[in-house]
Amino acid sequence: MSHPGLMIGEATLEPRRSLATRRRSRYHFWRRLTPRIVIVLATTAGICILGHWLLTAALFSIDRVETGRYRYTAAAPLEAVLATALGENIWTYREAELRSALEALPWVREVDVHRLLPGSLRVDLREWQPLLAVVPRGSRSPETAGDLVLLADGRVVSFPGDLHRPVLPVLAGVDLTALGTHQWRVREIEAESLLNLVAAIAATGFEVEHPVDFILPVEDGFKLVLQKERRGLLVGRQDTVRQLKNFLLTRDQDDGVSDIDLRYDGKIIFKLDKNKV
Repeated sequence: MSHPGLMIGEATLEPRRSLATRRRSRYHFWRRLTPRIVIVLATTAGICILGHWLLTAALFSIDRVETGRYRYTAAAPLEAVLATALGENIWTYREAELRSALEALPWVREVDVHRLLPGSLRVDLREWQPLLAVVPRGSRSPETAGDLVLLADGRVVSFPGDLHRPVLPVLAGVDLTALGTHQWRVREIEAESLLNLVAAIAATGFEVEHPVDFILPVEDGFKLVLQKERRGLLVGRQDTVRQLKNFLLTRDQDDGVSDIDLRYDGKIIFKLDKNKV
């Protein structure tokens, strides 16, 4: 008797699964892969050829460097730096080096470099502005000042001899430390305090009513010699804005007053001129 699970010699309605499959031809595999390899190789070759053309073609050689307007920077050293870009490839030229070389010039504050295809550079310069005329200790009379000026980063530089210097308050009686060619820094007083004073004068509009002729370093601060009153205003190194505002709120004290001291705890001390008493 046959086993119930065996159906020997009997057909089944379900299709039988083949016990062996036909292997796919290797020729068919390479026939499908070869076009893809050709496309990849052609694309790679095209990119290499294009890259070589971009990096070597005379079309992309820098033949023009232009700048915006500038005022204080000397033309000769500026042109010498800009000329280093000529002939370089516009794609590979390292503009950071150009920017660094330009910012090393005394009057250049910031630089923007733009590529103008196919072969030009546009260089925009932003310059420092002179804040004070500077007369070092032992120099000639402050009334003839004009060769040196203080910039907003605390450096003292030579003012261009071919330009008319704007009317500026004169910082007199200070010592300078050399930083490099035609560049110095104020030694005797903190540059930060001095720049804060200049900023306070601008912020309060102080010079509109009381133009400043000279700024002199004194103990614990500075002495402002006022142009109209021909008297001194003593201010401290800290909280200068408040001190100047306090002075602007006081009533005018012309009679017999030589100096006004604002350095101590918000007090206003009037010093009498002994020659007028």
